[in-house]
Amino acid sequence: MNKPKLQRITASECLSLWRAGKFETHFGPVREQKALALDPDRGELTESDRCELLDCLAQMPCPTIGIEADEASPFSAALDVIAASEDEAALLLRNVEAQPLAATTLVQLLRASASLSPEHALTMESLAYGTLQAGSEHRQWLQSQPLPSVSKDDSAPVLVSRDNGTLLLELNRPAQRNAISMAMRDALVEVLTLAFVDTSIAAIEIRGRGSCFSVGGELQEFGLALDAATAHAVRSLVLPARWLLRSAGSTTVFVHSACVGAGIELPAFAGTIVADRKAFFQLPELSMGLIPGAGGCVSIPRRIGRQRTTWMVLTGRRVNAAQALDWGLVNEVTEVRPRNGSDH
Repeated sequence: MNKPKLQRITASECLSLWRAGKFETHFGPVREQKALALDPDRGELTESDRCELLDCLAQMPCPTIGIEADEASPFSAALDVIAASEDEAALLLRNVEAQPLAATTLVQLLRASASLSPEHALTMESLAYGTLQAGSEHRQWLQSQPLPSVSKDDSAPVLVSRDNGTLLLELNRPAQRNAISMAMRDALVEVLTLAFVDTSIAAIEIRGRGSCFSVGGELQEFGLALDAATAHAVRSLVLPARWLLRSAGSTTVFVHSACVGAGIELPAFAGTIVADRKAFFQLPELSMGLIPGAGGCVSIPRRIGRQRTTWMVLTGRRVNAAQALDWGLVNEVTEVRPRNGSDH
């Protein structure tokens, strides 16, 4: 299979296009070039040029990719993602070209929300996510999926207990690998709200029962919202991330095996994440025509930075526990023993 052609330009060429007003005609999700790769400039840039370049990159209407970029370069930090090699850059471009609307929405959101408070950034994420829910890329993914058949589950989606001043929460859908359903979401909001107002609770611990911590949102429930605007309104009221954010300093999450999508987006709000040595982390939402929508565009960049978050989303690759510790995605790697679940 032929590798996609990556448009590579130097910093000087980038500035020339910017000054000529040609970015919008050359690059973007509805243009021929869906992404841009910036090469180190062989010439010297003035300080004024560098400032202008930073402004230009912040407004690029597509993802910007650096290939083996020098971290000391004046513009490396302004790029959306750094590829370790030409092959990795080709993977990034291939995924961007497959879902250009979602990829561009992601980088635009991460650029803008970096300067916002986490609370306001969550609102921005929900609006962007809702836009993509109503978009053609997500609709195409939904049409490729089997008809939803959500089975009735009478078990409590979250088990709650207490050990003196510590509140213990367990995700309790082990047969579904703790996929986060609407019922589980609502249960988390309810108990986290109570924990926030109960001053006798000094600490919160969260675990997952069964074979893994969580594989993310319940896919059987995707596409069930009446419309994107209503879905945003609901998220504004019942988003566990908002309550985890308020209790971050007292919350520890213990994760094991798969931590996918919301299965890492939500733990990333906690003050401490303790990961099992065999845990892995993944953000697969781009393949669905979406971006992380459980708070991950807010929590994860604040742990590992904008570029690494973009890399996780645009590559869809797994990050193991050792790498997650090195990046700061988790705080400790040890042995995490999950409590028994029916499928463990």
